Amino acid sequence: MRGLLLLLAVASPALAQQPRSAGAGALRAVQIQITDEWARVAASGVAVAAEANVAAAQSAAADVQAIARTAESHAAAAQQLNAATEEQSAACQQMTSASHLLLEGSTQLRQLVTGLRTG
Repeated sequence: MRGLLLLLAVASPALAQQPRSAGAGALRAVQIQITDEWARVAASGVAVAAEANVAAAQSAAADVQAIARTAESHAAAAQQLNAATEEQSAACQQMTSASHLLLEGSTQLRQLVTGLRTG
């Protein structure tokens, strides 16, 4: 208990000025004051930690929003790439069809020319 009073004398000069032999009632008042002081210090620490948590949450929310914007732009780019790929595929199919027609035409022409030479 003497260590508690000594701690009180170092921590709070106003409380240290109280007489040490004031009895059980005075000791209880000192203990209550110490408890109140510790509660104020703890509350101050909790408030600082809560403010830091709020700042961290706000920063995280801003980061998530930036990530969402980036994901949206990537999705838009992917859609454009998909559309361009589909157009390219359609153009390739048209070229394949035209090549087949050209091959058929050249085959028919060769048969005509061959028929003219033999006939």
